[in-house]
Amino acid sequence: MIENESDLIVPMWIEEFVIGDEIFNDENITTLHFSSLLIRLKRIEIGYKCFENVREFVIDGLESLEIMKIGGDCFRISAHDERNDGICRITNCPNLRQLEIGDYSFRDFKSFELSNVNSIQSIKFGNYCFNYADFSLKGE
Repeated sequence: MIENESDLIVPMWIEEFVIGDEIFNDENITTLHFSSLLIRLKRIEIGYKCFENVREFVIDGLESLEIMKIGGDCFRISAHDERNDGICRITNCPNLRQLEIGDYSFRDFKSFELSNVNSIQSIKFGNYCFNYADFSLKGE
């Protein structure tokens, strides 16, 4: 498990990306992209209150990804600052079966796109996720 920012070195052959609570909240971390270079990545699990300054979260082309879980209060600037400018895009993950997002995560994002995830079996959003977002769900 990754527990602080200095631990973030992600080899191409990693199968699980699991991080603890309340990390990666540096104001210089504004984007988080997972690309098709992570050819074996099967699971993404993010703890509570992480990536609070990230305004662009993109997962694209992770062919082995099966499970993604994001804890509560992630990808949200703070309880007091409300914005409407974030983008969350999950595309081209043909084996993604399960997507879980905890309460208040992505609350102030403006858009959510889920496309070409044809194996999806379960989508679970907690309370107040994507409170202001436009949704786009696309399949083949």
